[in-house]
Amino acid sequence: MVVSPESITTDKSQCAPVRSKDDRNMQQSPSSERSGMNKDRGLRRNLGRFITDTQQTIDSHLTLFRAGLIVTLAVAAVTSIKLSGVFKRLNYVEEIPFETRPEHILHSKSIEKNESNLLAVRLFGVQVDESAEEWILSNLLSTHRYMTVELLRRINLEGSKSVAICNIALRRPPLRRDLAYELVTRGYAECISENLESYDSVFAISSLAQKLRKLQAAEKHAQAMQYGIWKEWQDANLSDRFLSAGKRVTTKGFYKLIESIRR
Repeated sequence: MVVSPESITTDKSQCAPVRSKDDRNMQQSPSSERSGMNKDRGLRRNLGRFITDTQQTIDSHLTLFRAGLIVTLAVAAVTSIKLSGVFKRLNYVEEIPFETRPEHILHSKSIEKNESNLLAVRLFGVQVDESAEEWILSNLLSTHRYMTVELLRRINLEGSKSVAICNIALRRPPLRRDLAYELVTRGYAECISENLESYDSVFAISSLAQKLRKLQAAEKHAQAMQYGIWKEWQDANLSDRFLSAGKRVTTKGFYKLIESIRR
């Protein structure tokens, strides 16, 4: 059978292959990946342009930028110092913070003429003699302006200012020097009795008692060496012990001399 070409009809809709859903998704995924890559490139390009512009702006205004940075740091430092209470002037004993943490205080080099500007402070465990004023000014206060003050107790006296009983140290560890111990050792202060039960419970009573024993030992040494206020002091028992020791040394030396002559 012969069929003419004209009699053959082709239906393109029937002959075209049918695409599945998976095929369409595979064709769409490369396009979505390209769009995501384009977005990433755009973000990186914008970020790089921003960094470049910022660097150019800073370079063109470098002096102004540095000045602004210095001013900002200075304002922040001053604000933090004010909030922390450093360099705060203490006009009254009540303003000394009653805390277990010692306060570092910058004292004046010279005693002010107006007594209303002075704080009434007593060292714990000692009574300072008036003759110690010149030595304190010339040897301690003139060279060690920073003191560590630890408030132990406040005493309110009628008709006068409040008195603060404190531990005062000069310098900082490991070169810290206790002011009360220095005065007692050099004979410018004498030990006094303290009622430890009257002190606040936040302080260790054992440490205060240990300090009193240390001060008493330093006082005995100053008395034996006749330092400061103890120049005219003489203990009868101590002189008897010295005399007895001298006699023993003299007798022993005399016997040695006799034995050497006999030989």
